[in-house]
Amino acid sequence: MDAGEVLRVVTSGLVGIVGTPANLVSLTYFFKHDRTTLGSRLLILLNSFDLVVCISAIGVNVFYFLPSNASNLKTFGITENIFKVLFKISIQCTGFTTCLLTITRSISLVKPFYQINQFRVATALLVHAIIISVMEILVLILMLTRSVPWDIYRKASYIMLNVELVDLILIFLLVVISNIFSVASLRKSQSIAVNNHAIAKQATITVFILSTLFCSLNLALIVILLCLSIEVFIPPTVSWIAMWLALPLNSALNPLVYIWRKEPLRRYLMDKIKCCSGSHNVEKGHTLGHHSRSKTAQNHTVSYLESEN
Repeated sequence: MDAGEVLRVVTSGLVGIVGTPANLVSLTYFFKHDRTTLGSRLLILLNSFDLVVCISAIGVNVFYFLPSNASNLKTFGITENIFKVLFKISIQCTGFTTCLLTITRSISLVKPFYQINQFRVATALLVHAIIISVMEILVLILMLTRSVPWDIYRKASYIMLNVELVDLILIFLLVVISNIFSVASLRKSQSIAVNNHAIAKQATITVFILSTLFCSLNLALIVILLCLSIEVFIPPTVSWIAMWLALPLNSALNPLVYIWRKEPLRRYLMDKIKCCSGSHNVEKGHTLGHHSRSKTAQNHTVSYLESEN
């Protein structure tokens, strides 16, 4: 590898390394403290897919530095392709979950008394994940099977590319339209209680930030897929940055948005940091020492009063 390729691989790997613990912290918090509402459950799913994106990005980039020879080349190739398939599946599931998050947020603002059917939302997520997974795995099997003619694999890859393109374009448009409705509805909602309005505004802003990150960091991929579908040449460096840098960056930034927007999550994170650093035990020791000194002073006062009597 040349210096530029090493820099790109290291950068992508570092993004995945930073994103993995951030997603783990936020996912742990959501599981323990905030998984009752539909929005919270969608955030848990988005968080989970983001975690898979970061881990699979690390796995793919690690293979650039592993020594390969004739005995392990086949194993390395299969394992690397498995990480790539996991990456592609989780990326598309991340986009679809972001889309559902914005749509449900918009519905809750436009029709505040409408009960969203959570079973249908879960079914849509499951069907989308199954379709994408089956197609990606099928293309991988065709690629690894030597007896399959090249034309069949090329046609399957072309079909998969166009499915990804249509999927991303629809998700992109739905996210943009849903955010427009959410912002417009939030500005018009003056009749609801002040506290409810503040909560709705905070949740809407959080979803808006998440969807803006998704649209910004996935737009280049949509353009590249469109160019590939019409057989327009794209420099490999540009394609690599759009796929292996921008997309992991999106998954690494999402948990940082949760930490920024949710005060209970920030307190949870600070408690974990204090526990790891040992400052929690130090504070506890100071507290116990303070109570001990207060008790001693109280005993001296009681003894003095008794002696006066």
